[in-house]
Amino acid sequence: MRASISALRGPVARRCFGTTTRLAASENGTGAAVNPRWLSELQARIKRVAGLQLDSAQKEELKGLREAVDGQWLELLAGREGFLTGPGWRGLDKHTVTWGDQDAMGTLKSRGHVNNVVYNKYAESARVNWLRNFATTVDPENADEWNQLMSPKDIGLIMRSIKTDYKFPMAYPDNVTVLHKLAAKPTYESDFVLLQALLVSDRHRRPAARCFEDIVVYDYKTAKRTALKSFMVDRLRETYEAQERSKRECEEKIEGSSSKKENTNIKMGSISFREHIRWVPDEAGEPTSTIVLTSPQRRFVDLRILKAPTAEGQEAHGAERLEWGIAGTSSSSLIPDGKGGEVRHSRWDHWIDSRTTEPETAGDE
Repeated sequence: MRASISALRGPVARRCFGTTTRLAASENGTGAAVNPRWLSELQARIKRVAGLQLDSAQKEELKGLREAVDGQWLELLAGREGFLTGPGWRGLDKHTVTWGDQDAMGTLKSRGHVNNVVYNKYAESARVNWLRNFATTVDPENADEWNQLMSPKDIGLIMRSIKTDYKFPMAYPDNVTVLHKLAAKPTYESDFVLLQALLVSDRHRRPAARCFEDIVVYDYKTAKRTALKSFMVDRLRETYEAQERSKRECEEKIEGSSSKKENTNIKMGSISFREHIRWVPDEAGEPTSTIVLTSPQRRFVDLRILKAPTAEGQEAHGAERLEWGIAGTSSSSLIPDGKGGEVRHSRWDHWIDSRTTEPETAGDE
C-alpha cells in the first residue's frame, strides 16, 4: 500500500486549481464580460415590470421572456461556463436535499445549512454518473472499459485532491443539480484528469458550491500511474470541444436576453422607474429626507437627497451611495460624505412609482 501511495506523488505545478474569481478572469479572454449576476438581475427586473400597469402586448412580451428564462435558466447559467446540461450530462439532477444533510445546528426554529462535507459527497456521486455517461451514451462500444475506471481492477481513477469553494449555505428543503466539466483538454500523454463541478441550488437558481478535482489515472496491475487509453482521450477531447461550443452558444443567448431586457424598458409603453426611499429616524416623527434612486438596475446606486437630514450647526449631506437589495424593502444605513457625521440605526421605506415618459428624457434614468 505504501508503494501505491508514493506512486501518486509527483509534480503539482501543472495543477490549475484556484478560486472562482481567478478562474472567471482567466476563462473570459474576450474584453466585455457578461455580468455574473445577470440571471438574478434579469429575474428581479421581470418581477418589477410585472407589477406595473401594462397593456396586453406588453404582458405577452413579458410572459415570453419569463417562460424563456424559466425553461432555460440552468442551461444559460451553467452553459456559459462550458458545462453540458443535456440528457446524461447531469451527474445529479434535482437531487433532494434531505434534513439529515444539514449540520446539527439545524432545528425547527433555527435553520442550519448543508454540511460542508456533504457538498463533496454530492460531487463524488455526480462524478461517477458523469463518467458512466461515457459508457451508456457517448461510447457504448467500450462500455466495459469505461465502467472499469470506477473499479480497482485494471486502469482506474484515484482522487489526488479536491478543492471546494462554498458560495452560499444551501439548506433543506431544496434540490441540487450537479454538473461536471473538463477543466483542461486531455492529451494522449495525460496521466491525470482535471474536472470542475458546479453544484446548483434549484430553489435559489444559483451556484451553491464549486469543486475542483485532480484525478490520477492509475494502473492497478502494475501499481503505477499510466496514461489514458487513446479512445478515452478521443472521447474526452470531443467533450471538451463540445463544452467550448456550448459556452459560445450560451454567451450569444445571454447577450440576446440582456438586450431584450434592456429594450423591455423602452418597448413597454416607454416605462421608466422612479424608486423612492424614505428615511425614518429612530426617534419616530416625520421623515426627514426623500431619496431618489437614479439607476435602479444597478446594485450600487447614486442617491439624490431632496431634503437632507441635518443637525444643529451642521451642513446638509451631499449625494451619497447606498447598498441595497434588488427586490423588496431595503434596510441599511446612510453613509454620509463627511459633512454631517454618520446616520445610524435608520429605517428605509421603499416603494416604486411608474410613469410613461421616454427614458431618454426622464430625469432619473
